[in-house]
Amino acid sequence: MNDPGFKCAICGKPVGDSYVCLDRRTESLATSEQGEKVMTTVNIACCQTMFIYCSNPCWDAHAPNVAAELQVAKPYPSFGLIAPCSRCGGPVNRTVPYLNYTVSELKFIQTTPYLSAQCLDDRDFAILCTNCEEPDTELGAEASEILTTGEKQR
Repeated sequence: MNDPGFKCAICGKPVGDSYVCLDRRTESLATSEQGEKVMTTVNIACCQTMFIYCSNPCWDAHAPNVAAELQVAKPYPSFGLIAPCSRCGGPVNRTVPYLNYTVSELKFIQTTPYLSAQCLDDRDFAILCTNCEEPDTELGAEASEILTTGEKQR
């Protein structure tokens, strides 16, 4: 596959066929019954990729800085329709729009003429209640400033 031109935020190496990214998402969860099973659907209203990493070890090296910048006390929250805010511990009703910082592992797939990616893994790094941070209604420069401000000051 052709080089997509992405570089790792930590080591600076070109990203290969698979990569890890940190996304800032406004999302909500919905449930539906299919037979005797209850299925959960994630509805993503807005998504902005904050950082791209060549591997999980590079993400692992950056995760403590991201947690500090986001003021996250407890990363990787438990899954549920109601879950604790990663910053203040208050309840987050995930059936209405909320803010989620997600770590995803993706693999590039070539589709003609577009480049796409298949999601291999998707983990909630931090979910925030609306008292700590309002979900985005549209993508803008404000979203990218949250994490990049601390990075620029180094």
